[in-house]
Amino acid sequence: MTKKPSHQLGDLFEQMVQTLPPTLRPATVEHYRYCANRFVRYMHGNYPELRTVAQLQRNPHILGWLRSLSEKSPPFTLGTRLQIITGARRLLKTLADDGHPIAQNLILPQDTRRQYPPKPVCPEVDSLLAHLLKQQLQTLSATLRPSTLACYRIHANGFVRYLHRNYPELQAPAQLQRNPHVLAWLRSLAERNPPLANGSRLQIIFCVRRLLNDLADNGYPVAENLILPRDFPPQDLYLPKPVSPEVDDLLNRELRKTDDLLSNILLLIRATGMRVGECLGLRNDCLHHLGGDDWALHVPLGKLHNERLVPVDAEARRVLDRILGMVGASASADPASPLFTLNGRKLSYRRVQKALKNASQRAQCQPVRPHQLRHTYATMMLRSGISLPALKEILGHRDIQMTMRYVQVTQTDLQREYLLARRNMRTIHPLPRLP
Repeated sequence: MTKKPSHQLGDLFEQMVQTLPPTLRPATVEHYRYCANRFVRYMHGNYPELRTVAQLQRNPHILGWLRSLSEKSPPFTLGTRLQIITGARRLLKTLADDGHPIAQNLILPQDTRRQYPPKPVCPEVDSLLAHLLKQQLQTLSATLRPSTLACYRIHANGFVRYLHRNYPELQAPAQLQRNPHVLAWLRSLAERNPPLANGSRLQIIFCVRRLLNDLADNGYPVAENLILPRDFPPQDLYLPKPVSPEVDDLLNRELRKTDDLLSNILLLIRATGMRVGECLGLRNDCLHHLGGDDWALHVPLGKLHNERLVPVDAEARRVLDRILGMVGASASADPASPLFTLNGRKLSYRRVQKALKNASQRAQCQPVRPHQLRHTYATMMLRSGISLPALKEILGHRDIQMTMRYVQVTQTDLQREYLLARRNMRTIHPLPRLP
């Protein structure tokens, strides 16, 4: 077992690690101790004159330590190096926050940035087909979102590069044939290693088919039926993912007990069925009074470019009132400004996800993801008697088939609905009595 350094730098780091257990798991504390010991041993072995943190400099101390991590034999994985650097950076920052004289910018953001190997440079294909597809993408830029346009561009470039690599003689769209060109390209998608998911293949084929159809509509000589309906792979159908009523109750109690901003955001998502991004995009004036006891949340433009009013009850309004009190929203605030901001930036999905994961651990139940709260809301609403068309509008779906993916219908639900329907049939259509 390696003996720990016993100079002031090592003692200071050990004291800092010992203050961590109240807030971290034991395994995480051991990880920080491991990072601190590696850091101190390196400084003790290479710079024995360095005794205090005030003497630490980026050059040569930190840069030499970073170089030693990258040159270790056998080499560390990229993830292990980043964990060690991140652990040491947190300890140094904590020491600085406690008033110790530590130089700033010892570990910079670029030291912890993942450095991926450069992708091979693909030469741009110079053919009439590639030029026409590029023109069509420029036309689509007037109506499509930048992210959607980037998706079309990636798939179009992949299609053109495949044809150029395997059929270099193909230059014009009039030369493009279903057999062998398109069929071989479809086969290459199905045989890719690692394999593409059915959803990814479907998206690629759809984008290329639309671009080819647009070229044909614009008068270019493109053969018909290059991509047929049977070329699209079947969509992956997943079961709904609502949490059980027992887990739902445990999470509800734990989130109410915690009662911080993130916990109340999760309670609001569970009470309204909103997507996480929609909830984080709410404005200060999101609550609308429709008259009487009817209230609704105004959900801004989101994933499907539609806005809607989501009905809320008294319990959801109480959750929203707690949120408004925590964020300090007032009548003088700009109604159009975002409700959830931190240092001028919108709260991230990752923070909400982490808060729900921690709440699941404290409640001692299975890990729950934020989108499962939306599935749970949809399932519970259906079991409570809401119609599918109304649920579709509340969830903001364009197609009721998507709503069906969110709800879980158990055998108990089938029995209850069957008995209710039979009872209603007797009321609506009474059977004649025999004399």
